[in-house]
Amino acid sequence: ANRLLAPLLELPHLPKIRFPPAPFDPRDKLLSVISYAAQRPLVWLDDEFPVEAHAWAAKRAVATLLIDVNPVQGLTRPIIDQSLRWADERERGID
Repeated sequence: ANRLLAPLLELPHLPKIRFPPAPFDPRDKLLSVISYAAQRPLVWLDDEFPVEAHAWAAKRAVATLLIDVNPVQGLTRPIIDQSLRWADERERGID
């Protein structure tokens, strides 16, 4: 993502969350994201969220946005724009 997508979409360096080696249970992704996110705001883009992810996001005390990515279309400019707009609004204190 940092080598190909970030320059193409004019994004800053993107942090990476380590997941277990594939194949793995999608719930294992949630544990990695919880550990990484801690108490920071989070935008999570995924084409296969663990079932528990949306409930976890709804209960978080900090701003969290989960965006379902269509696996056929992949990451699109509107998804990137939505993510950046959301992050900018959080930075400016708009909820």
